[in-house]
Amino acid sequence: MLACAATVWRRTFWPWATLSAVGFTATIPLLGHASGDTGRMAVHALHILAAGVWLGTLAAILLISVPPASLGPMGMPLTARRIRLLILRRFSPIALPGAATVVAAGLVASWFYVGVFSNLWTTAYGRLLVLKAGLVAGISVCGYVNWRRLRKLHEESASLALIVALEAALAAAVVIVTGYLTEIGHP
Repeated sequence: MLACAATVWRRTFWPWATLSAVGFTATIPLLGHASGDTGRMAVHALHILAAGVWLGTLAAILLISVPPASLGPMGMPLTARRIRLLILRRFSPIALPGAATVVAAGLVASWFYVGVFSNLWTTAYGRLLVLKAGLVAGISVCGYVNWRRLRKLHEESASLALIVALEAALAAAVVIVTGYLTEIGHP
């Protein structure tokens, strides 16, 4: 419903959509492991919001419909591949702080729940957390490779699209593993 309204009332609706997203993000930790502890709820809300900024924006970039061609500045034609390349280049300044915040908040949350370092390999929660960290590391490597390539490319390449797709697949795997983490008891 929010997405439909945003397309109708574009500029006036975005502040309300943003406020709603932040509100929903702040209420999610009330239902999980963090409920009842203000510090943990704040860390979880920050973690979720940053993940939405980083991986949610990546998903939006992959799902948007790019016109086959349009006119750029000074009337120069832009191909769909060029438009997507420009969008991906603009994603880096959003992705880097989002990713850094996800990792920092994730480390703090892990410290809250894991307790002893050996719990990372001796408990189901710890093993799933290590899997999640490995997937996030994979996403980060894909993002770094894409960032390096985007600085040099003038047209989107097939290998760039493949790594972006791999990054998105790993992000989906992180969401699935996170779902399992929220349902099992922590040490």
